[in-house]
Amino acid sequence: MTISLPEIEAHYVGCLFLLSGNHQVTVASASTKTWTEVAGGYRLNSTGSRGQYVGDFDLKPWFAIRFDIHQSVFRSFNASPDGELPQYLQYLVKPTNQEIQRSVRGTQPVMNTVLQQILHCPYQGMVKRAYLESKVIELIALVLDRERAIQQGETKKVFLKPEQIERVHYAKEIL
Repeated sequence: MTISLPEIEAHYVGCLFLLSGNHQVTVASASTKTWTEVAGGYRLNSTGSRGQYVGDFDLKPWFAIRFDIHQSVFRSFNASPDGELPQYLQYLVKPTNQEIQRSVRGTQPVMNTVLQQILHCPYQGMVKRAYLESKVIELIALVLDRERAIQQGETKKVFLKPEQIERVHYAKEIL
């Protein structure tokens, strides 16, 4: 199955957490870019003018949580008093004529905890909305802190294979 979206003008910073499954993504614009997203990872991306987006899905189930933040709101969270973003985040806020920028990372245990809290929200109505918004803000903080650490060389890379992540989730279900 292929899902194709037309070229649009967008000004968002987004993050997609793939909780299960995997799929391949292609962005066709001035330069075609392709990558595979796998369970246990997340993609932090930004769009100026987005080219044609094509996702190739092999019809196996996959599940993700995604949020998008308008670049002006993103800037208001992260900019200094003079309006300047830290160097490690500047690549995420692009003018309209620039292509999608992305970084793919593995989730951290603390991020997984917040994702599970989102999935199992115990509230309803206005309280549910406030709770979910606060959890998304928490995820934003965790992702941006991780991005800062990576850009400044403060992290050690530890990768789990998708099969290992699936086994952990299966063990959790058994328990």
